[in-house]
Amino acid sequence: SWCAIREFPRGSWVSEHYIAFCRLSPWIYGLYFKHFSSNMAANASAMRMLNALDVMIAELMNADGSTNTNSLETIIKVFLDACVDFSTHLEKRKKKKKKNQTAESATANSFFVKGNFISLLNLPLQIMLFGSLLLMWDGNLEKGIQVVKPGLTKLRKTAQFLATKLERVRADEYFEIIKDRWYGFFGMNDNTKLDRFHGMHRYSNEDDIITRLRSGEPTSFFQLRGSLFIAFGKAKSRFDINVVRVEFDVLTPNEKLCGLTYSKLLISEKAVSLPSQSFDEISDYGVLLPLVEKNDFGGYWTIITDERKGLLSTLELGRKAICSELFINCF
Repeated sequence: SWCAIREFPRGSWVSEHYIAFCRLSPWIYGLYFKHFSSNMAANASAMRMLNALDVMIAELMNADGSTNTNSLETIIKVFLDACVDFSTHLEKRKKKKKKNQTAESATANSFFVKGNFISLLNLPLQIMLFGSLLLMWDGNLEKGIQVVKPGLTKLRKTAQFLATKLERVRADEYFEIIKDRWYGFFGMNDNTKLDRFHGMHRYSNEDDIITRLRSGEPTSFFQLRGSLFIAFGKAKSRFDINVVRVEFDVLTPNEKLCGLTYSKLLISEKAVSLPSQSFDEISDYGVLLPLVEKNDFGGYWTIITDERKGLLSTLELGRKAICSELFINCF
């Protein structure tokens, strides 16, 4: 559920959609800037902002208690500086001056006039007092808001209004129970429901994995005892799992793009079967993302993971950091 997006929903976004998109943003926009955008100065400014945003969210949502609030404050300030720098490349639009609004406020960018950005500076102290923001996030349980929100089109203060709306929600839930039993009775699947994925993804077979890796298609993996594995098919035992082991080639030069490190993969020649006892030692889940070229795939990959780690220059998984190459002599 940590990266649940398969297709962009047209509406009813909740925070897990935004966070999943933010995880992918350095990869998506990095490829766009590499192939389709010609404004080099604006590209560099946007990549600095995206890199700082990616690192900032990773630190804010770190749940192991190791977040350094002093360094977090520095990262937030770097992100705000990057936002200000990026705003200089945006097209200035004339806005209608509101009543009692100063001329400076009417023409200022949203980075300056809205409190959301400056309020980020309050978060280090909040984390120091109450712990990681991840502990305060509902995760995919926030989908419950989508059930209630359509009925609360207006905010009223009467108790009867709220009681009526909650009765409607209860009635809708009863209909959902009836529908689930109806589908189950006839052996049908309800295609209207979002299939929320948990755990690892299994591909059809070993050849399917090899084809994906050679053609450069995003591929799911998990980390076990420091190694990366891609699961497929069904093993002889229902409690075991077939896997292909992959690792990054330390002899190949790395590439950097939008703060992400890309390197070539080495694929194990023989698939193996892991026993069920080893599943408890899985330390992370993630997705391999390709560095796609216009006419060819060069075999370079980067990584995003559930624990918000990234591929370091040493080709190990580690905590994300501000990319120094992007910020040299920029402010």
